[in-house]
Amino acid sequence: IWTALQSTGNATSAIPLYMLILYRWMKSNQSENELKSCFGGISVRTIRKWRRILVVQVANLRTTKIDSNWNNTNGLLRGRTVDGIHYPIDEPRPFSTSYSSHKLGGKAGLDYEFVVSTDRDCLCWLNGPFPAGKNDKTILENHGLKEAIENLQQMAGDDIRVIADDGYFKKDLLGILSFRNEFDPRDIAWFKDRALSRHEQFNGYTKRFKVLEERFSHDHTSGNPNGEFPMHKACVEAICVTLQCELEVGELT
Repeated sequence: IWTALQSTGNATSAIPLYMLILYRWMKSNQSENELKSCFGGISVRTIRKWRRILVVQVANLRTTKIDSNWNNTNGLLRGRTVDGIHYPIDEPRPFSTSYSSHKLGGKAGLDYEFVVSTDRDCLCWLNGPFPAGKNDKTILENHGLKEAIENLQQMAGDDIRVIADDGYFKKDLLGILSFRNEFDPRDIAWFKDRALSRHEQFNGYTKRFKVLEERFSHDHTSGNPNGEFPMHKACVEAICVTLQCELEVGELT
């Protein structure tokens, strides 16, 4: 990741130690004072500055590490899975039930949409954040993925479907999604179950980083009037880029 940043002309004034601070923070969710103690008394101001700069620069690597995977179907008609994942956040102000997550026991959260390849170790699509109270089907239909799948079908000239769990089921989506079906042949049913289980495993990898597993409090209401949650978005993207790199070098399976 450090080499990739240098090759793109980013992080030229940073030093590798600052990258270690960023990853220590994302893995442990330690406070700035705790990080200061861990890294030989580097000032809180310096830690804060480079953490914010580098997390965005790593996140920007998604264009080559994640987004570039989308158009490569590898010739498979059922070669991808889709699922949403919720991460806990501080209750936004003003209070809104739209952030209430059923996956988090009604607490506030943000939803992200991932598409994972079934034949390769790669993330193909990353979209979000959305209020956790928004339905996954609504996100898929209205925020880009439906159109992206339809465009992929036209480009590939094949009857491509993305495998989804039953929570996505809707008749209007049968043209782009493939669901588990009691009439599936045994091998196809097994394949779909394994693919969806594999997707859940990827979701779980992201929560190995405590900055996402624990309640996120780094997007303050005063600086986040449009509900875009830029710091959280940057963390999710940076962590997904990191996981993609780990998959590519064989550190994750």
